[in-house]
Amino acid sequence: MKFIVAGAPVPKQRPRFNTKTGKVYTPRKTKTAEDHIAWEYRASSGDYPLIDDALDLSVAISFFLAKGQRADIDNLTKTVLDALNGIAWKDDAQVVELHAVIFRDDDVPRTVVSIDVFDSQEEIL
Repeated sequence: MKFIVAGAPVPKQRPRFNTKTGKVYTPRKTKTAEDHIAWEYRASSGDYPLIDDALDLSVAISFFLAKGQRADIDNLTKTVLDALNGIAWKDDAQVVELHAVIFRDDDVPRTVVSIDVFDSQEEIL
């Protein structure tokens, strides 16, 4: 399964604390980005079912950022993994292999996500 999320990749922001209500919430920018990723997955997968939680998964993510944009790759990755919880897979703990890379592209900022069943038991390092 491979899909593309148009637009500038968004790093996961830290949860915020509302001092009036005492509740913790996800910042709007992060929530909007996660919703967009989930929508793109659903649009590209059609009736693709939720991946069985007994399966281990391999995920590859390519982030295409504008040349001046800086972001931590771990925060970018966290946005994608959290966005797909309960949608592509039951929990991101199913992801046992992860490859992520940042490229620079001023013309077409985007995120490309590929999800496969993990089928190797070989140590790669």
